[in-house]
Amino acid sequence: MTSITCNSKSIGIRLKQYFNEAKPFLMYCSFSFLFSFDPSEPFLVDYFTNVLGIDPEIVYQDIFPYWTYSYFAFLFIFGILGEFIGYKTIIIIGMVSKILTIAVLLTTNKLVYLILEQVTDGLSYAAYIVFLAYIYFSLDPNEYQKMSCRVNAGYLVGVVSSGLLGQLLVQKLPLVSLLSISCGTNILALILALTFTNHKSQQKFSIKETFTDLINTYKNTDILRWYIWSGIAISIHQIVLTYWQSLFLQINNDQNWNGYISASAYFFASFFAIIPSKLGNSINNIQNLVLVVFGLLGGALLMVMGFGLNLVISTFSLIIYNCCFEFMSPIVNVQIAKKLSSRIGLLFSFNIMIALTIQVLVQLTVGKQFLNLDIKSQFLYYGGCLFVLSFGFSVLFGFLFLKKKFFTKSNSVNDQTINYISINQDDDQEQQQQRENIDDDNLQDEIYLYKDSRSIERDERKPLILNQNEIHNKV
Repeated sequence: MTSITCNSKSIGIRLKQYFNEAKPFLMYCSFSFLFSFDPSEPFLVDYFTNVLGIDPEIVYQDIFPYWTYSYFAFLFIFGILGEFIGYKTIIIIGMVSKILTIAVLLTTNKLVYLILEQVTDGLSYAAYIVFLAYIYFSLDPNEYQKMSCRVNAGYLVGVVSSGLLGQLLVQKLPLVSLLSISCGTNILALILALTFTNHKSQQKFSIKETFTDLINTYKNTDILRWYIWSGIAISIHQIVLTYWQSLFLQINNDQNWNGYISASAYFFASFFAIIPSKLGNSINNIQNLVLVVFGLLGGALLMVMGFGLNLVISTFSLIIYNCCFEFMSPIVNVQIAKKLSSRIGLLFSFNIMIALTIQVLVQLTVGKQFLNLDIKSQFLYYGGCLFVLSFGFSVLFGFLFLKKKFFTKSNSVNDQTINYISINQDDDQEQQQQRENIDDDNLQDEIYLYKDSRSIERDERKPLILNQNEIHNKV
């Protein structure tokens, strides 16, 4: 009985320990999954145009841009607020906002409210960036890379499963039903967020210290390369996710396949998102190569989509492009987080703000204000941006490699010269020591000879002294 009791206690302890270790994984991945589970997302343009009766031109020019503006503004606001009120509170605000977004879509078709809906949706996604920083604070930094990849995989699985579900239901149910399902999953995500532990930055917020942290961060060349890459790549990726439905509509004029396309893109990307967690620190050895290769590949795929040869080729290009980005995303986040010592949430948010600034500039450039490009030409432009980025990194890394090689070679020559000089100095010192030893030996010999001569002299004088004593005694 005693052994059975001990075994049951040990099993209970092991199960409790296992649950404590698995609890963060289950909570964070489940939240990420529920946040991204939106069966209506692939058919959002269809909902605006066919259900709400909004002109497609108004959707792209007057409604969708407010998502970017809202996302940009609230990233900065939440990055600062997280330092004061904690990241959990920001996450809860974001989920409430996401529920309000769907509520607006379900109740009105007025333009001002649809713009407000984009504002609240951008707010919720800004809060999700704070959630990624929250993960860093709640775990050991060494576990962040694995958890970041797993959470990203959970997000992608949510997109895939919701896309497939939406594709299956869209033929049988109205789009309003898909929005209702999305609202239900968001409510579950809100309930889960309420169970999170609140984490705040250990440092008190100071504008001067924050500005100093930002300056020091951008002085670090290791972080700077990742910031530049993520700033441009994220901005291009956000634009692609916003406008790929419009591009495919021009290619095929049919949105019945959007659910399958979205699900496929994120299904395969979910496998690529896990790969960095398996590579570990070995990714540091090829990080420069990864930045260049994936930038070139992504640019080429966007250009293929821009040519718009047919729906199949464009679909495969979108899938491969999304796999490349989701592979790079956790790598970039981890490399940046490793170099940061404080204010993770604020600096993460500031990085995304830079990306959004670039996104706004790119959208203004291709829009009717400047180049006025059609949707296909825009994708060619986006691919060209990634090509220019990769070419710039290639030149930079090539220069750094040659500089390092030349510096190493010059150091080797200097080391050889120093060794030659030191060897000669050692030889001179050895010869000097030998001369000093010889002089010491000669001096010792002279001393010994002198002592011997004095000894002989004393021996010769001794008999004389004895004879004088004898004479004295006799007298």
